[in-house]
Amino acid sequence: MTCWSSLAKCSGRRLPSSTSRAAFSLIEAMVAMTIVTFAASVLLLGVEASLGTSTEAVDRAIADGIARQVIEEIVSKRYVQPGNSPETLALGPGGSEENDEDRRNYNDTDDFHGYETDGLFDTWGIALGRGNEAGGLRYSTFRLRSSYFTNWRMNIRVSMVNPTNPSLNLTGSNTSRVRAAEVTISYENSDGSIIPLAKRRRVFAYLPPPA
Repeated sequence: MTCWSSLAKCSGRRLPSSTSRAAFSLIEAMVAMTIVTFAASVLLLGVEASLGTSTEAVDRAIADGIARQVIEEIVSKRYVQPGNSPETLALGPGGSEENDEDRRNYNDTDDFHGYETDGLFDTWGIALGRGNEAGGLRYSTFRLRSSYFTNWRMNIRVSMVNPTNPSLNLTGSNTSRVRAAEVTISYENSDGSIIPLAKRRRVFAYLPPPA
């Protein structure tokens, strides 16, 4: 018997359909969604880490610039108070020079020793980025927000150093006519931990005034 109408019917076998795998099954779709979600999470974590690293890099650059500026402020002052020995052991501000964040009365290098602040301030004791360097405030458009440097810290140390090896600070009653100024800028987290941002050190020596 010849069957012309349908080869499948004649053979008794079912031919595979070309459209039977045209769509994903539910399980395959769920697996695909899981993979995409995981990949997106990894990508977002990478972006977050990158942003955090970039922010820290900016903070370190700002801190280094501030430390450099304060070092220049220190060495621009005279080495020692007139009439005092350049080898005096008494380092630090005295009398009217002691005024919290205000540094405008500092007139020699040792006055900066022991200067510590919570927050950063200019010479006049005004929050950094808000003053006009003359004791007043900038125009409001050009001021940093008042809380910008709230968690930043500054620490200044001035010490006598070994003239032949300036990396060594002198201790006890040892004196010299060479000093080092060191400025440290750091950031305090909400949990109280401290992150060092920048440290600058400058060595300078006493030069007698011309006769």
